Amino acid sequence: MILDGNASDMEQLAEDDDEEEEEWTPPARIDEKSDSSNDQEVPEASEEDTTNPNETKTKQSTSSKVKRKEYQWKKKKFEAPAVEFEEYFVTEEMLQEIAEETNLYSVQKEVNTNAKEIEQILGMYMHMGLNQMPNVRAYWEMETRCPAVCDVMSRGRFLKLLTLIHFQDNLNVSENAKKDKLWKLRPWLEQLRQRFLSIPPEECHAVDEIMVPFKGKSQLRCYMPGKPHRWGFKMWGRAGQSGYLYDLMFAKGQSILTKRSLMLVLQEKNHKIFADNYFTSVPFVEHLEQRGIYYIGTVRMNRVKNCQLMDEKDLKKKGRGSLDFRVNQEDLIIVKWFDNKAVNLISSFVGIEPLGNVKRWDQKAKSHIMVPRPAIVDTYNRFMGGVDLLGMLTALYKYNFRSRRWYLYIWWHTRSNDHKAPVQKLNFCHFYVWLTGYTVKG
Repeated sequence: MILDGNASDMEQLAEDDDEEEEEWTPPARIDEKSDSSNDQEVPEASEEDTTNPNETKTKQSTSSKVKRKEYQWKKKKFEAPAVEFEEYFVTEEMLQEIAEETNLYSVQKEVNTNAKEIEQILGMYMHMGLNQMPNVRAYWEMETRCPAVCDVMSRGRFLKLLTLIHFQDNLNVSENAKKDKLWKLRPWLEQLRQRFLSIPPEECHAVDEIMVPFKGKSQLRCYMPGKPHRWGFKMWGRAGQSGYLYDLMFAKGQSILTKRSLMLVLQEKNHKIFADNYFTSVPFVEHLEQRGIYYIGTVRMNRVKNCQLMDEKDLKKKGRGSLDFRVNQEDLIIVKWFDNKAVNLISSFVGIEPLGNVKRWDQKAKSHIMVPRPAIVDTYNRFMGGVDLLGMLTALYKYNFRSRRWYLYIWWHTRSNDHKAPVQKLNFCHFYVWLTGYTVKG
């Protein structure tokens, strides 16, 4: 039972305890007046004594004399409790490795940083995302200063560390390792990915694209015309329905089989995967089902052989909400559903039933109509938006730095995605802070 401090609640709790079992209770504190008038001890009643008719009134009068806790409310500055920096995603070893590589890279400049300063930089970056200003220098200006940032580190030290921060020793990297276009950031990405994989996964996962905005010069930059940020670095992420990121992989330079490992790393059974037609093929869905992992995704019909579905023109004649489906010998279903245009989906655990309805605007009738919608479409729409939710939450708390080193944009983006809340487009740390309500100790 949850108490709110009222006397009625305390009396009810005492009555409930008396009814359930006999427990020792401390003697009630009586006011000074009652103490002076009742100096004599009261003998305990024996079992043979008869019940006193005034016993109920005596208990009520005694409980009413119990002193209540008095709260004093003052108008003063609220001091939030300091919470240590979350070390689940970013461990002390990862911070120490960045500090060592930064010191090695800047040995001629005598920077001499440590893991604590790297941790402070990440905390300052998160506060900058929560309290965004036009430029970095504004956080140290007299009229716009932010104590959570400027009291932790001086502006000169902060800017100097940003220009020298490093993740890999350039002199000890082999030529074979340099074939990896992300070799400057590879140690950080691999360690961070292992931290994500150690999180107990949800039941439903969405696999989708993550764009890191970047318009500078880099061989890894790509163009995505349908995205809010058309130029940038493309990554693949696997996130739950809550927007929590469980795995990520850089897109460019990887084969489709390597990218499908985002789903194959799931070890437990009964997980549900939702993805677009880039990953979908009938053999892959069958392979996942054999491993106990279920799948729903859009599918390109040129990847499906010997499956004759109704043409889109025929479905259009039947009207919105019309559908056609086929089921193979492995109990996989392919559904073609027509709304404004036809969409093809494949599933290993959800079919067309139960049929639902969705509200749509009819341009000819100038009114809303109810369009039949199969269960596979409803399930796909409900669970496919995990990565998009993650991107939306990251964009709320992301602070943009400008740098000539392109891989720093990826690093800041991964820091934004260190989940709640809050991990760049998806600043993982910002998402983790949003999700848990944690604050960073400066």
